Amino acid sequence: MRELQLREIVLAAENATEFVRSPEFKRVVFDRILEHLLRDEVKDSPRVDGTDGPEKMLSTKGSGPIAYLMELVNEGLFEEPKSTSEIIRALGERGHTLSGSDLTWQLNSLTKRKVLRRQKQVPKAGGKPVWHYTLW
Repeated sequence: MRELQLREIVLAAENATEFVRSPEFKRVVFDRILEHLLRDEVKDSPRVDGTDGPEKMLSTKGSGPIAYLMELVNEGLFEEPKSTSEIIRALGERGHTLSGSDLTWQLNSLTKRKVLRRQKQVPKAGGKPVWHYTLW
């Protein structure tokens, strides 16, 4: 985010709290409005790979399964349906050793946030249906 954009966002938050009288309440309201405006700015930013995308650009900073999955999202792995085992294999190729149970909560979380969509598909070799994840 450029410094000019940041100044505009701070100014907008200050203007929104201009008529709040209590200094303590004004600070709380300012913080909330600023947080909201910054979140909107990040959602409208280009993705890490340079393409436009709303919230699919979620942070890849840090470590942990969510950050690892977001790297895969931003690299385009989920443009074709992927099963949990395919996701684990892709993470393993990047040096992240995880099991299916390590990803269950994180994949559900990304599905609820509409980053990923899941659908049950019957494997080509037959058997019981398995969840496959794609971009929303």
